[in-house]
Amino acid sequence: MQRIYFIDEMTPLLEHSYTDKNGQPQVFAVQGFVLSDGCNTLYGETQGNYAKAALALKLTVGQCVAVQTTSSARSYTTKDGEQRWENRVTITNIAPFGPRRKAEGGQTS
Repeated sequence: MQRIYFIDEMTPLLEHSYTDKNGQPQVFAVQGFVLSDGCNTLYGETQGNYAKAALALKLTVGQCVAVQTTSSARSYTTKDGEQRWENRVTITNIAPFGPRRKAEGGQTS
């Protein structure tokens, strides 16, 4: 299901080099987005080849986007023995949708 959000913040595309299980060098790409629908705010990431493809969309802060996500939760135990939880939101599809957010004074940019 798609949801409509505005982009509040974006991280630059980050690329991390690693060696796969076959000993071949690989590059993992990730880009983060803070998204808001006016009530809820979430942080999600595009990953891998999709992060590189999404970069070509030239998305900008304030832009309205249609987003599909997957989410997961996991628990883990810290070195100090505390149980903690992590929620992860992965953006599986993001596309421009409509105008930018209205600036103060009621004008769209």
